[in-house]
Amino acid sequence: NNPVKIQNEHKGPTIKEDLESFIKHRQQELRSSTITVYKSTLLKWKEFEAKTKKVYFRSDINGKLFQDFRLYLINSGIQLSTVGKYTKTMKSYVNTFLLDYMSVNVDSTYRKVKVDREEKNNFEILDEIELENLKEVCFYSRYKVGNEIKRIDLTDRERLIGQMFLFMCNTGVPYGDLVLLNFT
Repeated sequence: NNPVKIQNEHKGPTIKEDLESFIKHRQQELRSSTITVYKSTLLKWKEFEAKTKKVYFRSDINGKLFQDFRLYLINSGIQLSTVGKYTKTMKSYVNTFLLDYMSVNVDSTYRKVKVDREEKNNFEILDEIELENLKEVCFYSRYKVGNEIKRIDLTDRERLIGQMFLFMCNTGVPYGDLVLLNFT
């Protein structure tokens, strides 16, 4: 008598249910960080279904659906590399879970959906003089440029940021490791 139950029986499992099973199936063999990405993908998928006001089934999988999900992610304002992670997770779900583990046939057009990556940044590298000028500004309130003495007033926060940057330049410590340092 329940129309949703009848529809489920007719169309098969939902993608949400499949993703939950996929995560449970892969939980023991993958790193916790990968499982976290999978769970985040599931959360984004639920948001996508809520936004489209539709429940998607395994039988709905195709390139257009994955492209719609990708565009939803892009339009939600998250970074392209994160969009790529979620797209890659969805493709992995189909490839390793549905095709390999469950032996289910799906429309193969999903394979054509692009996995986004961040564009290459064009980094500007400081030369030695610019680095020395930065040191002067971050560690001293007055410094000499040519024959002139200049004064730059930085806030404590700006001075700390500059000093942290210089520390990273001199030691090679990545920012992610720098923020983990403590005095103990």
